[in-house]
Amino acid sequence: MDKIDPIRYSELITILGEPGANVLMVKRKFPFPLKLNGDKYQMCYSFYGNGLIADAVIDAFEEILDIFGLEFIMENNLDWYGGCFNYRPSRGSTRISVHSWGMAVDYLPQMGQMGKPSIIPYHIVQAFKNRGFQWGGDWNKPDGMHFSGVIE
Repeated sequence: MDKIDPIRYSELITILGEPGANVLMVKRKFPFPLKLNGDKYQMCYSFYGNGLIADAVIDAFEEILDIFGLEFIMENNLDWYGGCFNYRPSRGSTRISVHSWGMAVDYLPQMGQMGKPSIIPYHIVQAFKNRGFQWGGDWNKPDGMHFSGVIE
């Protein structure tokens, strides 16, 4: 099992450099196709994000596929992907988002909306948490879709 060692937010620039200019960005093939924000016409076949989390992200998706199977995933909308790399401020803040370094994944945005209790299945959450990801569903203001390689 690939595991990550989460970085503290305060150390991001020191370790990874300025946001958006990271040379550690990589592309990896997902084990199953994902709908970008649930749009069946915008399929996502590859992860694009930081190399420090890439293998663990793909490993988590492989476990999810092993547990549920492709047919169940597709029939139950467990194939919605919100993305990884996105240079922007954090929602509701002026702070730069960890997505700007490609260090977080938004998965199942329809089940883990910011500020609402998450209904993301337990085994999916555990697939990421067991690999060292911080889960936004554990925060005081939940963001269940957010799986981060950064201690925020």
